[in-house]
Amino acid sequence: MLLTVLSGFAAGAVYKMVAPSDGARRPAGQADAGAVEAARAHRAGEQPRELRGPAAAPAAEPSRDGEPSAEPEGGNGVRLLHGADDDDSLDPLGMKRKAGMAWRTPGESGSPTPAAGGGHGAAAATARSPAVEKMRQAAARGEPIPPLSHSEVSKLQEPDIRDALQALESMPWGPEASRMFQDVIARWGQVNPSAAMEYAMSLESLRTRNSAVGSVLDTWSRADPRAAYDWFSRQMRENPGSVYGATRNLFSNMAHQDSSWALQQAWSLQDPGIKRTAVQSIYDRMVRDGQGDDLVSMHDRMASGPDRNLLSEAIISMWTPYQPERAAQWAMAIDDIPTRQKSLDRVVSSWTADRPSEAADFVLTLPEGDQRSRSLAKVVDTWARGDVEQAADWMARQSPSPAMDPAMQSLAQAMIPRDPAAAVSWANNIVDPKARERTLSRAAFQWMQVAPDQARAAIPGMGLSPQMQQRLLGPPAAR
Repeated sequence: MLLTVLSGFAAGAVYKMVAPSDGARRPAGQADAGAVEAARAHRAGEQPRELRGPAAAPAAEPSRDGEPSAEPEGGNGVRLLHGADDDDSLDPLGMKRKAGMAWRTPGESGSPTPAAGGGHGAAAATARSPAVEKMRQAAARGEPIPPLSHSEVSKLQEPDIRDALQALESMPWGPEASRMFQDVIARWGQVNPSAAMEYAMSLESLRTRNSAVGSVLDTWSRADPRAAYDWFSRQMRENPGSVYGATRNLFSNMAHQDSSWALQQAWSLQDPGIKRTAVQSIYDRMVRDGQGDDLVSMHDRMASGPDRNLLSEAIISMWTPYQPERAAQWAMAIDDIPTRQKSLDRVVSSWTADRPSEAADFVLTLPEGDQRSRSLAKVVDTWARGDVEQAADWMARQSPSPAMDPAMQSLAQAMIPRDPAAAVSWANNIVDPKARERTLSRAAFQWMQVAPDQARAAIPGMGLSPQMQQRLLGPPAAR
């Protein structure tokens, strides 16, 4: 008797796992065809068959009330395996499937086949996750879904992965649901990447789809980069937008296995943006894998042009944290002017964060012009924000000149919030009249806020125009 009651209770719990299309929970005893099949399998001691979407659903069995219970159509959130109607509690831009997309069970015509070595077989089919079972039970009772940890996800096989996605249907779309979804879809990419990718590509939300594709392709390419690249190549021909966000990790993983092969594939890409991302990610991986000398040798063999400049950027990034002088010299040798300026700015910025006086001395060796003035201004600005006294000492050793004006402005502006009076003194060293008045007026305005009596006494002697003095002090009658 007790066994009968428990079996009935378990079957009843299964009946409640799929919410009806209007978002309300079915009354007890009212179930859809998939739930009836799951209950039948439970009573028979079998694993229930995978539930199918409306396009592949079998004829509905009678419910306990004797009426047919049809599978609802549509889909929202992670109601992907059943295709339930939209539920306002879930983000409509979350994991809704494209119109007309129906779930297919493994082995069904046209469905993905299990990947070799993916952990399938009798053992994988019967070993079920207690954590996922708790998720299913919570969903059946309408309770919050217990979190699925990274460790628990790492042990899931395909039946549990599908069940986990099904259980997530009762969870509102938010950071926690998104985190669990990404973990589960990434795990699926390890277990059966072709099936996981078909699932990911069926998502309607472009943002969620791209994120899922990226997760699957990342895990897939770690295990089998050539197979992952084959899929990527097909998508580049048929649907390039779907792989933009997955390019970096894919080619990094390809390079970790075989950097020469990865570069051959990257150079053959037609899309300039994807090609640049792919090549840069390969170079970054080669640096991390200790192949920096190979990059330098490759650079020496290449003709001048955009490809060589891209390689120079990678080498510069490799040297910047440890050998900034060497990185700066490489940056100066880049042919393309915008690329050279950008690379030099990055080197100088990193160098300033570590050794600002050396960075400033290096910038002074650059040819006089806009590049030097702009770089020096950035060095002094960063330096003064961290140690204004040392920056001021270095600037005091330089002779005022139009070329030094940007750096002098940076120092004066950095001093304004701390010491407006000192900022005024430094601003008076600016050679250009317009830049000097602009900086002096800012310092004077700040000075008026913190020490108005001192500022009023000093402003008439700053050399500001009568109009600026009037703006700062007000009309004579108001003083």
